[in-house]
Amino acid sequence: MPDFGRVVAQMQYDMYHHYTVDEHTIRAIGLLSRIEKGELTGDHPLSSELMPKIHSRRVLYVAVLLHDIAKGRRGDHSILGAEVAEKLCPRLGLTPEETETVAWLVRHHLLMSATAFKRDLSDFKTVLDFATEVQSPERLKLLLILTVVDIRAVGPGTWNGWKGQLLRQLYETTEEVLLLGHAARGRRERIEVKQQRMGEQLGWPQEDFERHCNQFFDAYWVAEPQDVLYLNAEQMRIAEMTGQALSVATVIDMDSGATLISVYAADHPGLFFRLAGAISLAGANIVGARIHTTRQGMALDNVVIQCPTGELFDEPERLERLRETIKQSIAGRIKLHDRLAGKLPVRPGPACSRSSRAC
Repeated sequence: MPDFGRVVAQMQYDMYHHYTVDEHTIRAIGLLSRIEKGELTGDHPLSSELMPKIHSRRVLYVAVLLHDIAKGRRGDHSILGAEVAEKLCPRLGLTPEETETVAWLVRHHLLMSATAFKRDLSDFKTVLDFATEVQSPERLKLLLILTVVDIRAVGPGTWNGWKGQLLRQLYETTEEVLLLGHAARGRRERIEVKQQRMGEQLGWPQEDFERHCNQFFDAYWVAEPQDVLYLNAEQMRIAEMTGQALSVATVIDMDSGATLISVYAADHPGLFFRLAGAISLAGANIVGARIHTTRQGMALDNVVIQCPTGELFDEPERLERLRETIKQSIAGRIKLHDRLAGKLPVRPGPACSRSSRAC
């Protein structure tokens, strides 16, 4: 296979890849084999569940083999790799239909990660655009598994539970669109379902519950998952009942390998800057943020953090220090510019623990 010979021992000059192209590819194939054998069910439950359901396992194996085969050539390696696949797959005994699917996977092997990690998954247009490109549930299954092994084979520490959760979210919402059609659940209907479920969870008097719901614009209900809606509601209720001008809550999510910080305070210019600065001072890294303002002018910021190395930020003393730093920063009792300018790079410590579930 002369085309593969061109990537043997080929270095990748970036801060992301740990291995040469050929070793990365072989490691990805090894991970795919382990998923197929059920050896990584704990780390990748969704991929392990989907693997026996795909129609052609050799399509997936060949796609993994060829996904980076055009690296080092002039031009987009995904497009050039698809052209290589179209010529090479018939030599390997694949049917025209299988060849077409392999070429599509190679051409779009970065699509799912780019969509999940760089676009707003709460925007339904993101899902519709992705579903339009994928077109079929079978391609969606293949692309998810290819994406998982591609990311994990990059090197140690590149995969984490937060990435897995984003990929799972994109997979599930896209699968719903492909199977039921995008008109099956409109924006208003999805909001009403979320509010109904939350009302059942909270068990508040109807008047209190309606007053809470009316504080938010539709974007809030679309963006936040069900469990966060419940946590936010309880946090806001306690803050209002106890007269707290500023409420900071932290919740550890072992499945996603991340910690949620929810800040409820009066909105004012520079609020998020002070919040982000405090998180940096505490030695954490922001991996996601959803910023909301109520109709009454209160800010509700849901920020997802990890250790800078992608590990879980869960040590109790560090969380307490984080909450206190946020309060001090928002209150204006910390000179953020000076503190951040003198801040040393954060190094991984024993307080970080690994978590990699979700996909």
